[in-house]
Amino acid sequence: MKIKSLLIASFLFATLGISTVFAQRLPDFTDFAPSGQLLGYEFLSNSTVRVTQSGVGSPSGHLTIPSTVSHNGITYTVTNVEGFGNCRDLTSVTLPNTITTIEVGAFYCCRSLTEINIPNSVTTIGYQAFIGCISLTSVNIPSSLTTIEGLAFRDCISLTSITIPNSVTSIGEQAFNGCSGLTSVTIGNSVTSIGGNAFSGCSGLTSITIPNSVTSIGENAFGGCSGLTSVTIGNSVTSIGDGAFGGCTALRVIYFMPTMPPSIRQYTFKDVPPNCVITTPCASLEVYRAAPVCRDFLFFACTADGSATGNSGGGDNGGGNGNGGNNGGNNGGNNGGGNPAGIETLAEAGISVSTFGRSILVSGADNMPVILYDIQGRPLATMHAAFGQTVRFDVPATGVYMVRVGNIKAQRVAVLR
Repeated sequence: MKIKSLLIASFLFATLGISTVFAQRLPDFTDFAPSGQLLGYEFLSNSTVRVTQSGVGSPSGHLTIPSTVSHNGITYTVTNVEGFGNCRDLTSVTLPNTITTIEVGAFYCCRSLTEINIPNSVTTIGYQAFIGCISLTSVNIPSSLTTIEGLAFRDCISLTSITIPNSVTSIGEQAFNGCSGLTSVTIGNSVTSIGGNAFSGCSGLTSITIPNSVTSIGENAFGGCSGLTSVTIGNSVTSIGDGAFGGCTALRVIYFMPTMPPSIRQYTFKDVPPNCVITTPCASLEVYRAAPVCRDFLFFACTADGSATGNSGGGDNGGGNGNGGNNGGNNGGNNGGGNPAGIETLAEAGISVSTFGRSILVSGADNMPVILYDIQGRPLATMHAAFGQTVRFDVPATGVYMVRVGNIKAQRVAVLR
């Protein structure tokens, strides 16, 4: 049957410079949903259909889409959903477990939509599927999903957390761009690429871990994430795009797990503070120190694998060249880990502070934050000592510094060469 087309919606995203037009086709037939709204259906095959709007009014309130629908004595399976964009009074949607594809612009700008149940049958969330759903507070991403296409959740400003399952292999460009309410993102360990601007402008994020499956991080992927304090770069990352962490002005520590520094562009870390601590695998510390990826940073530390929780791997625990047994840190601040009653100095607590070249080594600070200050008392870097590990601060110049562990009185230390 020939499908007539009727243009019903278009909108311009001025900030992107992209004119987006969705064409709504007249359905092949209509039927009422279990929740009472009149829906349209389009034939995909002799046994499957796509559900869409009926062309008569827009559904509102809660919408339940059926798994099957009958027409002229034939029962069809509902596998695709599309065409509910700009249904401004739609508040929630339940999809059946026969849906495999949420198509391009399926629910764009449904401004009252707060909840959608995505079943464990969906494999693709299409381009701009939920863009501009400003009231959407949570989305369950099923383990069947393999692809999140570009701009899928852009500007969903009420989303607070996202868990991307291990089934997903790619995150499209601008997929979560502008989701300023996001405070937690978990990326599954099958994702191999993070698209450009994928999480840019997610100012509520405080930490992100890039899994070991990822090989590339796109341009501006986390640009403008102004609340980000800690980043872990998985061990398979080979390239990080221009501006990928640009404007992350609160970054205090970056954990690099690759044994060789990833390639970067000129502005990959633009406006990241120079006192952000670079933590690397101990065996690669000197390689990172000399690499372009670290040219603008002053402080370095290492663990066996470069991660926040990496073990010493049998290192020399601070002796010799100071690399073995070091532990990277996070932005622990002055919280956590206090001094036992009556102990006022680091020595009384069994904590040793020593130097080796331009490195300050702190051992015995088990499970406590270790803070390095300049002589004026300004904090330069914060690490967190795992049990039995030695913390290492590499300082940019000779001079007098101060080290504080937990709430124990700070100790001065001179770096002479």
